Amino acid sequence: MKYQRRLALLLSPGLTLAAPCGVNWTGQTVGAIAFRGITWSGLHFVAVGGGGAIAIGIDGQNWSSPSSVTANGLNGIAWSGSRFVAVGGAGIGPVGTIVATGSEDPSIWTLPTTPPITQILRGIAWSGSKFVAVGDAGTILTSSDGDNWAFAASPTTANLYSLTWSVRLLVEGGSIMILTTANFITWSTVAITGDFRSIAWSGSQFVAVGVSGKIYTSSTGESWQSQTSGVTVTLRGITWSGNQFVAVGNNGTTLTSPDGVNWSPHTSITTLTLYGIAWSGNQFVGVGQGSPNILTSVCPWGDNFTLADNRWTMIGLPAAPTNNTVNDLFGATLTGTYGDGADWEVWQRLYSPVRYDLLELTDPMALGTGYWIRSTTGATVSLSAASAPVLTHPTGCPSTVGCYAISLDTAQAGYKLVGFPLPYPIGWWDVRVVVNGTSYTLDSAEKSNFLASTYWAYNGTGTGGSGSYEVYDDLTPGMIGMPLPWQGWWVKVLDGGIGQPITLLIPAIPKVSQAPAPKGGLERVLELVFPAAQA
Repeated sequence: MKYQRRLALLLSPGLTLAAPCGVNWTGQTVGAIAFRGITWSGLHFVAVGGGGAIAIGIDGQNWSSPSSVTANGLNGIAWSGSRFVAVGGAGIGPVGTIVATGSEDPSIWTLPTTPPITQILRGIAWSGSKFVAVGDAGTILTSSDGDNWAFAASPTTANLYSLTWSVRLLVEGGSIMILTTANFITWSTVAITGDFRSIAWSGSQFVAVGVSGKIYTSSTGESWQSQTSGVTVTLRGITWSGNQFVAVGNNGTTLTSPDGVNWSPHTSITTLTLYGIAWSGNQFVGVGQGSPNILTSVCPWGDNFTLADNRWTMIGLPAAPTNNTVNDLFGATLTGTYGDGADWEVWQRLYSPVRYDLLELTDPMALGTGYWIRSTTGATVSLSAASAPVLTHPTGCPSTVGCYAISLDTAQAGYKLVGFPLPYPIGWWDVRVVVNGTSYTLDSAEKSNFLASTYWAYNGTGTGGSGSYEVYDDLTPGMIGMPLPWQGWWVKVLDGGIGQPITLLIPAIPKVSQAPAPKGGLERVLELVFPAAQA
């Protein structure tokens, strides 16, 4: 070890005390548009609304308006990694393909090839391999490319409004019914009381919001619990940053919650309706009607992150810090002395030879590297002085915005500690593994004996702070991973990967409100919210 002596705490800028993320908002007006939906691609916000309006923003403050190819109102939009697809009145709306990611207006918009659709479409999501759109009279459509669409069998004629991928399909018609299907033909149901407008998934918790301020939560999609929101207005949109939920609704209402259970309403800068919200990695952007019609809450990178008291935590940095030493990043926030067994400490895993090293306060910390950290008193920390992770476009990257590449040590097989390098959640199934220049899915990389398709995240819930590991992969229902900002985790190099150059490609395909979707021959289902009427 480099040293085991205790060092006096040195104060410096870096990680700052937690900022009120999702609490303080600023507003602006972009045209006379009632925006209904918004998404984030990893580089651009795209908002859609009345009259086929489209607005594109890189920073949440400066917006451009490309020409639309429809006059129909647009209600929802999704990003696949290479395409935006919007839906609205009279069916599928414009399809936008990123063609010049650095330009002010990076999208060319076209109308897709599709069978005639007369029903209004209300919501759309990307599963990892398909777009799924839903709308009035129980309409469900699927498409692998956003151009060619097919009708799926629907279990209902009720209007469908919102969807997110998981292991259950939610249907609402005066109450919310969970419909489970493996093939869109055979369905099973569970019912609860509610009238919902939007749903989000955190990787471990569903949160549905709706009329009269109702909020329900579920870890499985089968058993639901009512929560107290503190408001009585209709809630219309919700998203997850990786560390908190933010919901919006009528009268400019904004709410935040760390867990979907405990909610805090906040003072708004508008009394008009907010319909949608998205997270970019360092800000929430809500959209709605009137003036202002775009609200922004600037946040630390990856949102605020809480270290538990006197517990080991695996971490990774969610952005590239301006000042990157241990002291720069944690010295102003974690109290007491630093060192082995002292008030707080940071350790790194090294592989030649295999060992742990206690970092010195002057040692740098790097994006993509995993670390162990412990603080006697815990703290909520945030990273403000930083820049976005640098993305590249290597062969096999599934996102046209780019991927963050993490090279693994392959001198010997075994577990490698890595840090999740993005400030927003993604789906583990979208990660690619490059071996000797050839790109593999996680499943195929494991079958080729290069890298396990699993990652292991430490949860610290064991006896005496010893903790245990949560295990995630890209295929198994109930185990499908959604890596989150600030996380560190283990990946495992297999025998066939020894000595091979192996790179993990972490793609810019944000999954801030979609649950993972099983692939291959396993069950693939949806979650949808079906209000009885649009309030």
